[in-house]
Amino acid sequence: MQNIKSELKAAWLDVWINLKTNFKERGLLVLFLYLLFVAMTWPLIFPHDREWLNLIRADGGQRFGQIEDFLSVAGDFFWFNIVWAGVYFAWGMYKKRRDWYRIALIFLLGGLISGLTSRAIKMTAGRARPSMTDKSELTFKSFIGPNPKAKTHGYPSGHAAGTMGSAAAIMMYAPKVGWPSLLFAGAVTYSRMYGNHHFPMDSTHGAAMGLAAGYLVARRKKGEKIAE
Repeated sequence: MQNIKSELKAAWLDVWINLKTNFKERGLLVLFLYLLFVAMTWPLIFPHDREWLNLIRADGGQRFGQIEDFLSVAGDFFWFNIVWAGVYFAWGMYKKRRDWYRIALIFLLGGLISGLTSRAIKMTAGRARPSMTDKSELTFKSFIGPNPKAKTHGYPSGHAAGTMGSAAAIMMYAPKVGWPSLLFAGAVTYSRMYGNHHFPMDSTHGAAMGLAAGYLVARRKKGEKIAE
């Protein structure tokens, strides 16, 4: 047990030092690129958000409703970010490999950073969710500002940001492990639109936020053997 604690501490120090280095060396560049992406895609997506959503939900969200329900739950922060980080950690204990501890920590941090960032923005922006625009005077263009009601926390998608943040982080750190998570995060991102929870711009910018966070969190030492 003492050995596990020391290995976990060493893994955390590695991840923490690399995280600070990444933010110092890449932070401003990543922020600039993310804001540039938002600025370029906003005029392309936002004016047609309702049309894009109607196209995605052409069947009214009925055909794959059960799959969407599953993805909404499985893509939640607890079930995806925390549970799977625990799985990677447990595998690291079984294999006695510090790199799996790093994967667990990187996976969790990627989702945590992007998830908290998206939460702060959505509670401040106050964009109405699609379901709310169907039942009130608000439209898909409505941003009402800070509001505690979840129905006005549409932009950006927290599910898209959180799942993509974790998936992108381990995809960049350990590609062999990351591919399934990245595909799952993509499915979750799409399901948030199909289930009428978010407009396309919410999910697109949320996913991009996750990719940016994952890029900042992941850092692989030269020559390091990862999850082989």
